Amino acid sequence: MSERVYLDDLRQAPRGWIQTQTAQETIALLKQGDVEELSLDYNLGPSTTQTGDAVLQWIERQIHKNPEWPLPKVIRIHSGHYHGRQLMIDHLDDIREQLKAAGREAPRAVW
Repeated sequence: MSERVYLDDLRQAPRGWIQTQTAQETIALLKQGDVEELSLDYNLGPSTTQTGDAVLQWIERQIHKNPEWPLPKVIRIHSGHYHGRQLMIDHLDDIREQLKAAGREAPRAVW
């Protein structure tokens, strides 16, 4: 069963999406390998270490440790935080370039 995961601690997930509010909750679902679409917010509460970019950092480590790990087909960035949004866009672009250089299909990026 493929899942659509929406990481945001304030906004409600769209219908048909699974709501997560922390990077850890999101990563737990990603570990199961059934996430087809992922949508990320940057700010997640008052902590500066709890961000949507932490999920992208985890994904990057996963693809280096396990090249066969099933990536989401689509990764969206829906954050309104200007700096955080740009940071995640740049990070996702880097991940996509790494995957393409390795001959792997990269997730479609949407922002």
